Amino acid sequence: MNKAWLLLSIPLVLSYILAYQLGKQISYEKVHNEWNIERQATKDKIAELKQEYQAYEFEYEKTIEDLVTQLQNSQDSFDSELVRIRDDYSNRLLNIEQRASIYQRQSEAGASERRSLADHAARLDRSLEEGRHLVQELGATLRQREREISVLSEQIQADRQLLYKAEMIND
Repeated sequence: MNKAWLLLSIPLVLSYILAYQLGKQISYEKVHNEWNIERQATKDKIAELKQEYQAYEFEYEKTIEDLVTQLQNSQDSFDSELVRIRDDYSNRLLNIEQRASIYQRQSEAGASERRSLADHAARLDRSLEEGRHLVQELGATLRQREREISVLSEQIQADRQLLYKAEMIND
């Protein structure tokens, strides 16, 4: 019975060993395949995110190029306007002598000319005060714009820091 038991137990042990090895191999291949599928899915997701980030970067670069172009166009317009204003000012300065001569003659003339000169002086004084008022308003407006630009600059810096941190997380 020992010999029969031994003869029966050898094929049984061998079948268990073969079944175990076969199960182990199948399990290994299954886990390995799942791992490969997951790894490929991760690679695909990374590639998708990189492509998405490249699209964002392209859009950002395009926006920055547009802003630089707008700024340059604005600067060109501003420079042209300054040239026009300076030319106009120079022309008006040339006419000062002519006006001074007219004012001198009116001051030496009769009462009606002096009254006309006084009215003209009052209009000039009013115009001067309006100009001062406009200069003060312009100064306040420019200071406000500078504050707004400063805040927007800080916002841009915060946006860039956020994007940089997001990029570092995804790397």
